[in-house]
Formats: sequence, structure tokens, C-alpha cells
Amino acid sequence: MEEMAIDLDVLSVSGPEATISSGGARLAPWQIKVAKQGMARQLRTGLRIGEVAARLELSETHFAKAFRNSVGVAPYRWFQNARIAYAMRMLAEPHLSLSEIAAECGYSDQSHFITAFSRAIGTTPGRWRRKRRSATNTEPLGRAAA
Repeated sequence: MEEMAIDLDVLSVSGPEATISSGGARLAPWQIKVAKQGMARQLRTGLRIGEVAARLELSETHFAKAFRNSVGVAPYRWFQNARIAYAMRMLAEPHLSLSEIAAECGYSDQSHFITAFSRAIGTTPGRWRRKRRSATNTEPLGRAAA
């Protein structure tokens, strides 16, 4: 996962449902960073909020509320978005199969991955990969040669 790390800041606020609360419990910037890193390390195994909260010495409930108030989305939604972002990076590698990507991103099987990806992105991973590949192959010759 190190060579294909995800950008934790890109996933701070995502989608129209994301709203950062002006009141209530909040996390300090260092706590947000530790929480995101902890959740990103769980991409392959599944989210265990209790472990992340324990690292911050917070209860699960307090952590979940403070994370949402600070980041704009619930921890599980951030985790799902992180999995999809990681999968998108892996889809850029043509030698990886969809089943390999699904396993690497912690999905139980390829079908589960395709469903989650399609819900989040609006197209299947295969179509997304082909569209991305064709867009890359149609760059002007001057750019491709450079």
C-alpha cells in the first residue's frame, strides 16, 4: 500500500452530504491526521472504529461525532471514500485484475467491489479503467513523447 498511498486530505469533505459542523465536539488537527492514517491502514481489513478511537483515547461515540463535526463526513463514509480512491489509483495499473484490486482494497469479492465502485462513481471499475486508458492514449503526440 505504501507505493500507492492515498491522499488523505483529498478525502476530507466529499459529496453534497458533507457539512462541517460549527458546534459540538471536534478533533484537533493532529487527531484528524492520526484518525485518517489509522483508518487508511485498515483499508484491506475493514474499519474498526474502536481501534482508531482508542489510539486517540476517546470513546467510539465521541470519536465518531467529533470526526464528523471536524471533517464533514462520518468515519465510515470517509473510509468508504478512501477505499474507492485507493481502488482508482490501482485501476491505473493495467496489470492488476479487478479481483486483485478488490482483495487489496478489502472487498469480500469482485462483485462487492464493482457494486461499491459503481454506487460511488456512477460507472463500473472496468468502464472507468477503459475510459481512463482511452483518454490517456488520445493525448497529443507532443505530450506523449515528452
